[in-house]
Amino acid sequence: MQLIFGRDTAGQVAGLVSALVLQDYGRDNEFEADRIGLDYAHAAGYDPTAALAVLSKFSELQGKDPSDLELLFMTHPGNTDRSDAVKAHLSQNNWRGRHYSP
Repeated sequence: MQLIFGRDTAGQVAGLVSALVLQDYGRDNEFEADRIGLDYAHAAGYDPTAALAVLSKFSELQGKDPSDLELLFMTHPGNTDRSDAVKAHLSQNNWRGRHYSP
């Protein structure tokens, strides 16, 4: 890469590529954290569907969903993807509550 881009640019390109490769790891961890949080909330007797209210508030504060290009560089999944994953986990476990009833 140094021959093609030069020394400084090669480091920047390598950093960008490694960041993009590692993005999925952070997103997968975030989905896992959401699932575990739902499990803990349910086990403790709390309404796990409240997670959807929290994600809805995040969306409201953010104002819009990020574009596909923005998602490419984000370490967290978009709110819509997280909400969909939470709904899937709630449905899979047949959990209903104040904020969701499949």
